[in-house]
Amino acid sequence: MARLRQVATTDGTRRATGDSQESATSSAYPAQHVSPGGGIPGVGRIGLETATIPPRSPLPFTGVGMRKRAAFYSQLARMMQAGIGVGRCLNTLAGQRGSRRLARAAADMARHVEAGNRLAEAFGRHPNIFLPNEVRVIEGASRAGREPDAMLAIARLLDRLAAARNKVLVGLIYPVLWMWAAFLGIPLLIAWLSPLAGPDAVWRELWWQARFFALVAAVLFAVVVAFRSIPRFSGLRTGLHGAALFVPLFGKTYRRLALARFADAFHGLYVAGVMAPEALERAAAACGNDFIAARILGTVPMVTEGTSVSAALAQSGVIPTLGVNIVQTGEMSGKLDESLVKFAEYQHEDLEIGIERLAKILPMAAVFLMIIILAYRVLAQWGAHISGVMDFFNQ
Repeated sequence: MARLRQVATTDGTRRATGDSQESATSSAYPAQHVSPGGGIPGVGRIGLETATIPPRSPLPFTGVGMRKRAAFYSQLARMMQAGIGVGRCLNTLAGQRGSRRLARAAADMARHVEAGNRLAEAFGRHPNIFLPNEVRVIEGASRAGREPDAMLAIARLLDRLAAARNKVLVGLIYPVLWMWAAFLGIPLLIAWLSPLAGPDAVWRELWWQARFFALVAAVLFAVVVAFRSIPRFSGLRTGLHGAALFVPLFGKTYRRLALARFADAFHGLYVAGVMAPEALERAAAACGNDFIAARILGTVPMVTEGTSVSAALAQSGVIPTLGVNIVQTGEMSGKLDESLVKFAEYQHEDLEIGIERLAKILPMAAVFLMIIILAYRVLAQWGAHISGVMDFFNQ
């Protein structure tokens, strides 16, 4: 397979890839100390300094929505592209109305940057608001002075994900209402109309439903907190992420989402001038799935030693064949940058197809579940009624 020796970057310089990658990496980025506790396992294995990111809080509802985060990234990037200083940009965002969490974070980031620290480190101080995978992408782009480009790419991805989530939620409105009627409304109506039910039957039903939903909420909260407490790239978390890829209905969409994030991050970093091994490494850590990230990170030494990117991605076993072929075509034609754009577009189109299918299947599944719940509750209530009538006649 042909290997790309050098690729022209956007600033007119040459970037080495393929067989000359290892020497180019060592000359462009000499080995530096990795901040203790700050690197994601796998990131920094080629000797690159990484920002320290404290662990996220395991509690839910401590972050900021995707739309607000996307707007923050977009506004900051546009102001930086206009030539405004980073500290002034952050102070301006801190003074805007909207999310108080974002305003407090922006004010703290402004003080951190004005003290002489890097922007990526300022982002990393707030892991509950800015996800570690997003911070790693910004940090990688900062080596080429392309933080605004990375933030705009993150903002576009967040907007797409928010739109896809809203599409699924809109499709679930009516099925959820029907499920509520089947699970709550119908049993209450039966308890009220049943001739054998006592005067407090409705209150007993309400008390049973309240206890049931409180138990479900407590279990879900405990599961979320326990999962978010598992360290990234630990064996347990990696195994759970791998198992999640095979969950019916959601597994394929989860895989497509992770690959879309990887493709976006890899394209953005590589076009920004980041060397291929580092771009591959940081993009893998930014995909959001530890199992897929671990498989891709295992191929980074191959690229550092001179293996082509397409061969490394094929070796990982998690990239679709069509995606590998797109990257391979770019390497053979000397237009890897353009091929990575097509690779990212392909992954996003595949993700959108999966979301469209999910938006159609989930409402039907919800209606089917509603019918089962309704049938069970009706039969249970009338079974008790018939049993009472039979006991009356037997007496």
